[in-house]
Amino acid sequence: MLLFISLLACSDKTVDSGEPGTEDSGSPSLDFIGMDFNLESSQGYELVASGARISFPADSDFSFSAGCNSLGGTFSVESDVFTLGEAYMTEMGCDTALMDEDSWFVSFFQSSPVLAFDGEILTFTGAEATLVFLDSEIATPDQELLGPTWEIDTFIDGDTANAYNLAESPTLSFSADGNVEIFGGCNGGGGSYEVGDDGTISFSELISTEMACDEAVMSAENHLFSVLGETGLAFEIDANRLTIMGASLGVSGSAQE
Repeated sequence: MLLFISLLACSDKTVDSGEPGTEDSGSPSLDFIGMDFNLESSQGYELVASGARISFPADSDFSFSAGCNSLGGTFSVESDVFTLGEAYMTEMGCDTALMDEDSWFVSFFQSSPVLAFDGEILTFTGAEATLVFLDSEIATPDQELLGPTWEIDTFIDGDTANAYNLAESPTLSFSADGNVEIFGGCNGGGGSYEVGDDGTISFSELISTEMACDEAVMSAENHLFSVLGETGLAFEIDANRLTIMGASLGVSGSAQE
């Protein structure tokens, strides 16, 4: 089943200091702005999923993702207390345990936990739990394109990101001889790839088997091959995630050993 991510609009991004991205005399340093963090440990709460991440893209922006949906919005920090302001959450459907965990994280960040940062570790201490995050550049350095198998889990169409409930996720595997192996979720295939000096990637001579599978699998597979069929694709590796984007279509996935 195709699941759509829906975002609610956010506006009026502010911090308590009067100037975005700065702090008043009652607030700690906000040196973590612009950084990403991986969840290292939790005390007082037993995690269902692993791989939770938190980001502070700029000024008062805040985003968080765990095993299912993503949370975003604005924040402020005063006297070491983290306050989540206007927020939005994606609306992907997952199993009950992951949905419940999403709700728990939202409640935790809305409970005004105490925040501490030492340059590498960001710690949130709430009334019932403590979450410890490590700088993602230390926890998960950027992967190389070659080596891992990239498991595709996100399908991008313009401003919309979609997920499919598939028995087997599509994968991409790149080799040093310029070949790529492709599994679309149903059919297998491959071809050639070339990384340009401008940081783009292009695929050619793509072939695949022609088995017919159920609608969701074929939709995901057709999306993937449509993306790879474009030339001069933008691609980025952030920690253990690869994103490949064309003019409007794109895919994203994580590195698997």
